[in-house]
Amino acid sequence: MYRRYYYLRRRKYFLKIAKEFRDSHKDYYKKYNKDYHKKNKKRLIEIGKIWYSKNRDRILKQKREYYYRKREELGIKPYDKWWDNKQDNLLKKHYGELQARELINKFSLLKNRSIKSIHYRAKKLKIYSDLSIKNSKEKNGMWRKVHKEETKEKIRKKAKKRFENQEERLKVSKDMLRLWRDFEYAKNQIKSFQLKPTLPEKQVIQICKLNNFPFNYTGDGRNIKLSFNGFCPDFLSKNSLHIIEVNGEYWHRDKNKELRKKKAYNLLGYKLLVIWSKELENPQKVTEKIVEFI
Repeated sequence: MYRRYYYLRRRKYFLKIAKEFRDSHKDYYKKYNKDYHKKNKKRLIEIGKIWYSKNRDRILKQKREYYYRKREELGIKPYDKWWDNKQDNLLKKHYGELQARELINKFSLLKNRSIKSIHYRAKKLKIYSDLSIKNSKEKNGMWRKVHKEETKEKIRKKAKKRFENQEERLKVSKDMLRLWRDFEYAKNQIKSFQLKPTLPEKQVIQICKLNNFPFNYTGDGRNIKLSFNGFCPDFLSKNSLHIIEVNGEYWHRDKNKELRKKKAYNLLGYKLLVIWSKELENPQKVTEKIVEFI
């Protein structure tokens, strides 16, 4: 008895010392944990994925049990929302032929289901209502399948040969230029990109607002009403024929492209002002530059 009491006292003493040490070195442990997570972020994510894949069924079972227990405590009537084999078979037979609303009205097994849940379950079971998709699946043997490595290598070799051939590259570039000169095609393409103003463009927008400069932002392609030979200007003047382009040092390294852009604007009678992102470090100089340009 005395020996047990002695060991308990000893354990209590060591736990007290450990707690005091942890409290005194709290900041150090916080910093150490942050550094460890930063260094081993990828490794920890991989470990978490492996652990979740192993324990997924157990976690889901615990969640279900917890929800059922809570329902009983709150007095909610227990009803099973999980799909049975009978309900799945009904979907497989009639999902392509009938709509979700018709399925709910016709079959008593699906009365408690919503339209959204039926579509979601059909997606999970890989059932498709559109008949054209079914026909394409029957006709095409490679529908939703992955190529073998041998076929992938053949496709890569063909693409590489085509890319190395300069005549074909010139043909493709000419065709693309011809398409981009069409105003409707260019406008639809620019809209599909869903462009947003970059940080330097936002700075220029603020400068124009503060100084009441007559320029509209047109970098997203929404406010353009004319074709600029396949190019999209960043800022267009409201009254006179002036254009402002905001360029970054990294993305606008190609000098030939910049010259083509300048020629395209000059042919239409527009004057061009280029503002580089480094110049925006001093906004006062940029405002003076725009005033001189106007």
